[in-house]
Amino acid sequence: MIIISKMDVGAKIQIKTHNSLYKLEKINTENDFLIEGGSRWPKPHKVFVNGCTWGGSMIKPGVIEENMYMEIIDLECNKIIITSPIESIIVPI
Repeated sequence: MIIISKMDVGAKIQIKTHNSLYKLEKINTENDFLIEGGSRWPKPHKVFVNGCTWGGSMIKPGVIEENMYMEIIDLECNKIIITSPIESIIVPI
């Protein structure tokens, strides 16, 4: 489990989900990240990582945890993206 609010600015992690592989870099003291990976983000893109869910509406804010679904807000289009279940978290990359 990663508590993203405690990550240092510039810290990088890699998230392997059931369907994709994502690289994330924290870019400020909020939960804003540059994300790259999967079919949606082939090059770095600014997002807000909200936290994780079990697939429903209840969210575990500020946390990235294996076996849960990561909830990401695309800051360009203000759309919520839910990943497939997280299989592994690699820190640091």
